[in-house]
Formats: sequence, C-alpha cells, structure tokens
Amino acid sequence: RTIAMSSSNSKHSTISPQAYFLSLAETTKGNAGALISQAISSPRLFHFSELLHHPNISKSASANHLDLLELFAYGSVSQYQSNSAKYGVLNKSQLFKLRQLTLVSLILRNFQLKRRSISYDSILQELGMDQNCGASMRELEDLIITSIYSGIIEGKMDHKKMCLVAHGVISRDVKIADLSGMIAQLEAFEEKNNMVLTHLCKCAEYVQSSHEDDTKQWQKVEIAIREVRNRDGVAGRDMSNPLAGLASLGAGSMVVEATASALERVTGYQQIDRKSKRSRGGVAGPMYAKRGD
Repeated sequence: RTIAMSSSNSKHSTISPQAYFLSLAETTKGNAGALISQAISSPRLFHFSELLHHPNISKSASANHLDLLELFAYGSVSQYQSNSAKYGVLNKSQLFKLRQLTLVSLILRNFQLKRRSISYDSILQELGMDQNCGASMRELEDLIITSIYSGIIEGKMDHKKMCLVAHGVISRDVKIADLSGMIAQLEAFEEKNNMVLTHLCKCAEYVQSSHEDDTKQWQKVEIAIREVRNRDGVAGRDMSNPLAGLASLGAGSMVVEATASALERVTGYQQIDRKSKRSRGGVAGPMYAKRGD
C-alpha cells in the first residue's frame, strides 16, 4: 500500500507533520518501511523520535528502516557516510533533509560556545560537501535559503565574510539516555533563577526601606524649616530655594546652620564659598546652589 503525501491533502495541511505521520502509524499494519521512507523525505517533518518509538513502527519496521529513522532523529551526514552500508542509499531529497538536520546540529553546538557566525568552509566540511567546488557552494546557498524559508533556522548569509550568521534554530530530537543530563541542566537553571529572584527581592526591600527613610528625613526637614520661619519671622519670604531662605537670616543662628546642613544632605543644595561683602543690609549670608551646578 502506498501512502499518499501531497501538499494538497487537506488533512495534512491542517495538522502538524508529526501528528500527520503519527496518525498514519496508528493504522499501519506491516507497511512501516514505506511510511518511514516518506517521513524522512517530507520537507515539513524534522522530528522523528515519536515516530521511532511508536509501537506499530517498532514492531513492523525492519532493522534497516529503524536504523534509518534513528539516523534522521539523532544522527548526521558524517555518521551516514561512515556507515552507509548500514543505512542504504539515500535519495536526493533524503540526503538534502539529512544535511539540513546536520546544519541544525552544527548551529546548536556553536550556540553552546556563544558563537553565531559559522564559516561556509566549516559548514561544507560538516555536510560532507566538496569545499573546492563551485557547485557545492551553490548547493550550500540553496540549502541555507530553503532552511530559512522552512523556519528551521533564523539568520542571514554574509557573502563578504563567507559565513552564516545564525540567530535562531529549531531543536533536534533528544535520546532517552540524554534526558537525565537535560533534567540536571534545567534544575541548575532553576536554581540560578531562584538565586536571582532572591537577590531582586532583597533589592526591592532595600529600595522600599530607603524610600521610607527618605520620607521621614524630609518630614523632619520640613518641620525644621517651619520652626525656623516661625521663630525668626520669615513666613512671607520666598522659599523656592529653602537654603537661600535660611541663608538670608545670616550666619549667627546655630539652628539655621544645622538646618542648612541637613538640607544640604537631603536636597542636594551645596554652599558656595565666597568673600563676604558689606551692604546696607549688613553682612550677606552664604550662597547656595544645586550640587553639580
């Protein structure tokens, strides 16, 4: 029985590729080889582990087809080339798909090393393509462009520097044996997140406490200003610059000096030293200005 695979198939177009092939696997009775061949040739399917571990596939597929499906789930071009007799001959679309998956793995490894730029030469070598052949370069460009439009990688080609600059990539299938390591990495990541969260909470508490202390300090300053104004009769003066108002009272009052000192710390106004000048009004008080002015 031949399983139809057409882009015009309405069922295929409305569900994910994984769901489509898994639904076919549910009804597969002794024809798993054909299903596997179509799955690894599909331009929309890039994850195969669910299909590989499906009971109907594992029971009815031959060892050669299971090895082939495992190659596309976890393997690479170099693995295929080193043992091609085990996997058989791949057709053009299947080899193209395996090279796409190998490129995904290469990008993921570079991401782990904090690298986003991958030279064309290293990609050609990884994909088993001739680095000294112009046709290989054109094939590589077609493969990258197709992969970008398929959504399996995000990036751009830099022809001047002869490299691929990758910004994102899909994941590959994960072996069951590798799940424990992945869980350990996620747990370590969670622990770091909890540490950051604890630190942020402490920072928030400190900011809140500082705000409350500043509010109390300002209330004390306002009380001191009112006391000075009421006692020395400056209630009608312009207090837009409170320190200037205090300075107009002269330097003879210790209360004024203490209040001015407190205001310097809280408001940021700073006394500017200058030579005293006599005027008809007496000795001028100190001049104040905002810090940094």
